[in-house]
This record gives sequence, structure tokens and C-alpha cells, in this order.
Amino acid sequence: MAQAPYQNGLTILTPVRPEHVMGLSAVLAEFSEALPDHDDIPFDDLTRVHFMRWVLLPATTDDHGRETTPTLLLSTNYDEPLLAHLNELYDVAAPALHRVYQHCVDYPAPDNRSREQVTDYLRHHDVGYDTLYVGTRGRTVTQIRREANLRDEIQDFLDQKGRQEPSVRDQSPGAIRAAIQDFVQSTPRLAWAEDDPPPIPSRWPQPWDSSAAALLVSVGLLIPAVGWALGAGGIVAGTELALFLLAAVAYLGWLRWREARDPQDPPVTDYDHVAKLTRKEDRIVQNQMSSVTTVKGGWLRRTTLYAVLWVIDLAGRYVYTSGKLGSISSIHFARWVVIDEGRRLVFFSNFDGSWENYLGDFIDKAASGLTAVWSNTVGFPRSRFLVGKGARDEQRFKAYARNSQVLTEVWYSAYRDLTVQNINNNSAIRAGLFGEQTPAETRAWLQRL
Repeated sequence: MAQAPYQNGLTILTPVRPEHVMGLSAVLAEFSEALPDHDDIPFDDLTRVHFMRWVLLPATTDDHGRETTPTLLLSTNYDEPLLAHLNELYDVAAPALHRVYQHCVDYPAPDNRSREQVTDYLRHHDVGYDTLYVGTRGRTVTQIRREANLRDEIQDFLDQKGRQEPSVRDQSPGAIRAAIQDFVQSTPRLAWAEDDPPPIPSRWPQPWDSSAAALLVSVGLLIPAVGWALGAGGIVAGTELALFLLAAVAYLGWLRWREARDPQDPPVTDYDHVAKLTRKEDRIVQNQMSSVTTVKGGWLRRTTLYAVLWVIDLAGRYVYTSGKLGSISSIHFARWVVIDEGRRLVFFSNFDGSWENYLGDFIDKAASGLTAVWSNTVGFPRSRFLVGKGARDEQRFKAYARNSQVLTEVWYSAYRDLTVQNINNNSAIRAGLFGEQTPAETRAWLQRL
């Protein structure tokens, strides 16, 4: 059986020379207008990139009174390994990389821009991520494109045969499937479809898996330890448990005290800002969101944020593995990244449908998770015990979400006309093309076409 493929996320954060901001903005605007292809960056030649964006953050003074320099964020969702992704990015788009990053601090001089030096520069500025969700895990860009083409080819075959007498569509489900199999096997360009598809991983191993395992072991050990503490003779452990419970109560008390007093933004949307954002929305079946918010002051708030993001990331790797984040099935990739030494929080998402529907899904189906994260940022609607209220204040939350969005200068999708549902459906068509099926399974499989 083939090895399960994995997707990952790259986040490159580079300081921009202040006097170069306008020049960099012009280059990014040029690339954006030429999507999906440009002489300097033919995006569709990138075989490992699912989604890619550049976001230019201007210099500001944050709510902590500290100045931030202009910064360029590059985000990619790619097929592993990382080095192969970076090498392809250089091989396909070196002229574009040079034109963009010559405006950034410490980019190699023109006579030192070899592939190794440029990829080293990018890797040096990789800030990672705190949470990464993959909705179509286990499918590479090549597989997604191939399976979409396979479905189109089969539909064209059925349409052609349907116009003939007798029509293939008048035959039994088993005969129709057999005709499709004969068509695929006799078409050389579809020979790959006869191979078993690679498995979709049920878990997502990462370098910190050992710490995740350690957590699970700790939880496993904690349960009998608590039982021992509550039993006779558990005086020491009982004292430790009491101290733990006391600390938990103190934390919740502090949190609730802060929540009741934290300022919140008014439910007023900046429509001039929204107008700039919407010019780049609803061009294809997918949309994107880039958000930058300020983390509330204090080490307890920051620690709470990191803890929540860690739990969400763990759930995304081991629980939400079948293409749905809870009951939301429209997200291709999403990530949270804490930047500027914990002062700002970045959120990137690639999703299907409109922005309104996307936020509506979050409010209806994932308000607790959003509130647990964003309630640690300035201006978010007031929460209650971290997960209550917050995003459920719909008008105020939508205004907050819109106002915190930043313009995405360049955004690329490798499969612009495919939703998560399309991708999963196409994979099921390919998986059910050959092999044994019951009559009921064949009828269900044909309904996918």
C-alpha cells in the first residue's frame, strides 16, 4: 500500500524596508491582477502548492504602545516534504521571489541568489504556526487535480454514450459501472486510476508528537493518581490535588473578573474597509480570510491563548480527521499564528462559499472554539468563562471579524472550481471505480457522478 501523503503549512514572516513598502505593494498588485498565471510566477506550474498568499502588514503602533515594522507574510499550504516545496517554489518562480523579497531586510544580493541561499533565507524566516487544520488531508495537489479530471472524463463518456442507441444509461447499474471501467482501462491518460489510491491518514504526526503522547500518558496516570489521592493514605497527593483545584478556582475567578471588565468594540462595521476586501472576494467558488488582531496584555491571557491553540491543534490532528471541523465541511485549510513575540495573532483561512455563510457556520456550529481563541484579543465581544457568549453576539462578532481582516494582496488556489465536498466526492469515485461492490454500493457510487 502506498504511503499516506501529508500536507503542511509554511508561514514566512519578513521585515520590509520602510522606504520599499510602496514598491513592494505595486509588485504584489501586479501578480494579483495576473492570477492564476504571470511570466514571473506561473502559479499553476506549482505542483505541491494547494493555497498561497502574500499579505503586507503596514507599520503600526499596537495597543501595547510598541511600534511594529512593515512586514510581509507569505503563507503556503503544501505537500510535504518542505525542502521539495521550497525548491519547486524557487525553480518555478525565482524571478518573482527576487522581485518581492528584494524589498525585504537581509535578502541575498543579486550575485548571491542561488536556490540554496534563497531557500535558506525563507526557512530562516519561517515562524511556523500554532494551529493548522487540513480539510482534505491525504490528497496531494496532483491527486486532487487528477481525480477531478477523472470525474469529468467519466461524465463526458456517459454523455456521449447516452446519446447513442441503445443508451448506456438504460442498462443496469452493474453494466454501467463495467462500461466505465472498460473506458478507463482503454484510455492511456487514465491509467493511473487503476492503482489503489493512497490511504488517507487518520492521524497527523508532527515533531511534537512525543509531547502529545506524553500528555496522553500523563492523563492516563492522573486518573489513578486522583483515585489514590481520594483514598485512605493519599495525604500528600490529596494536598497536591487540593492545591491544583485551588489554583483552578483562582484562575477562573481571575478570568471572570477580567471578562466582565474587558473593553469590547462597538458593533459597527468599517464599510470603507469592507469595500476594499470585497473587491477580491467571490471571484471563484472559494474565498479566503486574513485577520490580524492584538493579544490582550498580561502573561495569563497569553498563556491561556497558547493553551487553547495547542488543544485546538491537537484536536485538528487526531479528532477532526474526516474533512469536517466539528460539523463544518467547507474549510480547506486554516491556521492560527502568534507573531511579534506574542503580541499579535494571525488567522488565515481558505474556505468554500461566501464570507457571510462562513461566519454564520462558525457562529452556529463552532462559537465556543472561536470565543476561546479570540476572547484573548483586544476588542472581541465579551466572553463568559472563556467559551461562553463572545462569538454568539452575532452583530458585534461579525463587525469585529470584518474590521480585523487585512487585505490579502495575492491569493492563489490550485483548484479554483472545487469545493471540499467536490474533492471528497471525486476521491470516493476514484476509490470505488474498481474492486468488488454490492448492487446497493454500485447504485450509490453511480449517484456520485
